[in-house]
Amino acid sequence: MSVIQRGALAWTLLLVPACAQVLGIEDAVEDPTLGNASGGAAGQGGSGQSGNAQGSKSGGGQGSDGSGGSGDAASGGSAGNSDDAGTAGVAGASVCEEYCSDMEAYCEADYPQYKDREQCLKVCGVLPPGELGDADGDSAACRLKYAGKARYAAGTELAAYCRQAGPGGDGRCGSNCEGYCSIMMTACTEASSPLYHYKDLSECLDVCAGLPPSDISYDVRDPLVFDGNHVQCRLFHATSALMADADEHCEHAMGVTLCEAD
Repeated sequence: MSVIQRGALAWTLLLVPACAQVLGIEDAVEDPTLGNASGGAAGQGGSGQSGNAQGSKSGGGQGSDGSGGSGDAASGGSAGNSDDAGTAGVAGASVCEEYCSDMEAYCEADYPQYKDREQCLKVCGVLPPGELGDADGDSAACRLKYAGKARYAAGTELAAYCRQAGPGGDGRCGSNCEGYCSIMMTACTEASSPLYHYKDLSECLDVCAGLPPSDISYDVRDPLVFDGNHVQCRLFHATSALMADADEHCEHAMGVTLCEAD
């Protein structure tokens, strides 16, 4: 290297630090406060965003600066866990689902009230819904109550609970005539069965009240239920009319053939 080259190199080495100072370029140094801001604060921000996202479901908002209204992490968390509030609008559906699950579990083996779950859900859906905790009466809520009682019952007590939870109500969840007519007014209408239907609920209840008493227990497997001049026969065919061939089953449910007097 020539003398001139060595001199130029020396000047370059002297100028580099000076330029760095002028331009504000310094060696990178880790600032401990930056670690907390980017790590810890980011972690808090993550949970805060999650809370605010959940909170927005309960009506809370979040501004562009990250501040939120009522939808903060705390309210967002509780809103995310409010399963009851989420199902409040479909209480009827949830009652019928639970009711039919109980009927399958506790009554189907020994005292079946329905041919299958589909029929159970259909019947439950046309019954007066009622309210859980109300006094006993012709309602889906009452039937759910007694279907639940069947879980811890056996023998004659189990048989009674299953019938009371069944489509007729068996005097506990309404009279069998009330259960029959609640179902009949939906299953057999002028549109579904032009010849075999009641004009109104009062007519159905009046006709049913005139039927001879019967000591037959409702059980969808019992041949005595299918045929005879009693409310159980009419109830069986009214529930069947909800499923298929309404015109034929409505005929029987009105007391023509099968359910007619001897």
